[in-house]
Amino acid sequence: MENLIFSIAISTHLGMQGDYNEIHPHIQLNPENGFIAGAYLNSENNISAYAGYQLKAGKHAIDLGAVTGYSQIEIAPMVRYSYGISDNSKFFASPVAENYKGNINAGIVVGLEWKLNP
Repeated sequence: MENLIFSIAISTHLGMQGDYNEIHPHIQLNPENGFIAGAYLNSENNISAYAGYQLKAGKHAIDLGAVTGYSQIEIAPMVRYSYGISDNSKFFASPVAENYKGNINAGIVVGLEWKLNP
């Protein structure tokens, strides 16, 4: 299990109108050579699977890839910035969009994620 990272994140959805899940259990393959893959409980209470690449510079990282599990689009682009606060915690932010009652809203999801395994 040392190749798997188990974590939990809490988030808030800025600029959005819908009612979203803000607690996200997450499992990720330990990034190797920058490649990432994992699954999490998304904001719509669905399981999302993703794959992509992580660009890292010190405590900063940008994840680029594709993600499934959202109702509006079968496979969505994924962009997420993170900043390592400690070895076991990080701040993250990701751009999002929603179709709420026929209106397209753009926003950002921000949150904190804690690694559960050492």
